[in-house]
Amino acid sequence: MEKYLSFLLLLLPFFASATTPPFNPLTVDAGPDIVICAPGETVSLNGSMLEPFSGVFWEPAAGMSDPNSLTDIYVPNAFSPNGDGINDIFQIYAGGNGIAKVNSFRIFSRWGESVFEYFDFQPNDPQFGWDGKHKGQEMNPAVFAWFAEVELIDGDVRLLKGDVTLLR
Repeated sequence: MEKYLSFLLLLLPFFASATTPPFNPLTVDAGPDIVICAPGETVSLNGSMLEPFSGVFWEPAAGMSDPNSLTDIYVPNAFSPNGDGINDIFQIYAGGNGIAKVNSFRIFSRWGESVFEYFDFQPNDPQFGWDGKHKGQEMNPAVFAWFAEVELIDGDVRLLKGDVTLLR
């Protein structure tokens, strides 16, 4: 018997909006179900997101190793280290239970100069994030390139990269 997979994504935004009030689920319809593997086979599903979310629920849960699990990693594309307590640290966020550790997190100026690096730490901890300073001096607003090597609990290592805008 063929099994079909569908999913319901629950998105709880950080900011209320007229279209998605806080704490109300947003249902994403990915279209009709399709067969992606035969019964008993393992398949990896990859997704992406535009902003952090609070949870994922896979339906049907039957046959899944952990229907409430998702290895989601979020790295912002801007921050403002101005001391107001909001977005003052540029850091790696992770949800779910699939991340073992961040092996490395490095940030470079547009000229390739390393302005920040940290190794072997857990995500979601602001003490391992960048405060927008280099050699004790505040950096001017600019775009910086970042690279992170993240190790998953299954031993898989992922290289992530992107850019971040420092705003003042």
